[in-house]
Formats: sequence, structure tokens, C-alpha cells
Amino acid sequence: MGWAYASLPPRASTTANVLFLAAGVTATISSGLVFLVLAYWLRNRVAVRLGLLVLAFSCLMEGIPYIFWNSYHPTPPGDIGRILALWCGDQAPQGSLPQLMLLIGSGIPFVAGTYLFCALIFQGIEQVLNDGERLQPWARFWILLLFLAMPGAASWFLFDWNQLAPGIGILPCIAGAMSIVLSSAILYRFSLPLNRGLSNQMPTRWHLVASWSLVFFVAVPSVLWFQNGVKWT
Repeated sequence: MGWAYASLPPRASTTANVLFLAAGVTATISSGLVFLVLAYWLRNRVAVRLGLLVLAFSCLMEGIPYIFWNSYHPTPPGDIGRILALWCGDQAPQGSLPQLMLLIGSGIPFVAGTYLFCALIFQGIEQVLNDGERLQPWARFWILLLFLAMPGAASWFLFDWNQLAPGIGILPCIAGAMSIVLSSAILYRFSLPLNRGLSNQMPTRWHLVASWSLVFFVAVPSVLWFQNGVKWT
């Protein structure tokens, strides 16, 4: 999640401005859908599917909550708050039909997607760790705690939502963290069935090379962003 300085010509239409402001969150959600489709296509390769699910979850659960929380608290500089201001014109966005549509359209995927992705990721972890067999109750507890509940809840506090929608406070952080914790608690008792016909491929040196290459390509842009940003002139 970053910030891009860009502008349209002063006489650009409202439609052009709406499409322009929606470009960032649309790209994020589209990327998540691409990873999700790839995870479905490669569902028989458990470890690869698990990695793609994490990437899909990261993108979709960044873009969809962005829409939901900036619709709930529609203030600039968030793109959704600016879109609602354009749609509503002289009227206040609070309580308007466009706000309600965005809240419902993003709220349902937000809640359902959080549980679904937690369930799919835990299914992949069980498949990899125990070769298609259910983990023992004590192991399920620690895996859910260490691999889902704790990192998932903590990730919600890595972003200051007041930068997106000034005045919203820490409500998104608390609600997002609780959604992960609640999903993990439900999965302790009710989780997706495992496919015992799959065999887990042992990692090779090429898997390690590919993994560290991806780390490099993530680290380099991050270093650039933390310095002076990335600029095109």
C-alpha cells in the first residue's frame, strides 16, 4: 500500500476522475484474483498452491478492506472517499445510496473472504505438514495460533488507517485482527477436508533459488520506496 502523486487535466469528466481514482485498488484486487485462479489451476501441487493463496490473500485483503473502511468513513485523501464525494456532488456521502452499495459490495467479500482464505491456507498447511492426514488437536492449536492468528492479527496493525481516512482511529485494525482470530478459532473445530490422494513434493535447490529470487525482487523496490520513492518524469 503506497501513495501515488498523479493528476488528470482540469477539465476531465467525473467518470474519468472516478476511473482514475479507482485504478489503484482495482489493480490490487485484480492481482489477487489472478493469484487465486493460479492457485485453483495448480491445486494438485500443494506447496505451490499454498504460496499462491498467501499472495492472493495479501492482495485481496488489502484491496477489499480499503474499499470497505474508506466507504464507512468516506473522507479524503482515501480514493474511495474522493470517489463518493464526486458521486454525491453537493450532498454528504454519509447515508447515500453509493456509500451503501460500496459497504455491502465490499463488506460481504471482506467477511466471507477472510474466513475462506484462512480455511484454505490452514488446509494447505495441514496437507504439507502431515502428508494429507489431520493434525492432532494440540498441533492444530499451535499451528493456527502461530501461522494464522498471531501474524494475521498483527498485520492489521502495520498500517495507520488514519492516513487513509483521517479520524477513523484503530477500528479497522481491531476489527480485522478479530476477524482473523475468530476464523482461526472456528477452524480449530471445523476445517476443510484434506485430499489424501495428493503427494507432497520435496523442495529442490531450484525451489530455493526461485524463493530467494522473489525475496530479492520484493526487497529492491521496498528499499527504493523507503528512500525517495519511485518517480517517472
